[in-house]
Amino acid sequence: HESIAMAIAGHCLKNKVMIGRTNRSFEYNNNVLLFSPAFICSKNEIDQIVEAVDNAIAANI
Repeated sequence: HESIAMAIAGHCLKNKVMIGRTNRSFEYNNNVLLFSPAFICSKNEIDQIVEAVDNAIAANI
């Protein structure tokens, strides 16, 4: 649901990880999270993203 995607993105942002989500351009399909890490990110940075998203999902589902 759209509100869950919004909550997950907001939770990640509060934990210093910015992720995107689809906007209102797709009626009833605004529930997609978008990831665009830098090409030069480290394993630790990817782990930080995964941990933030995992925590956000656990907190919102």
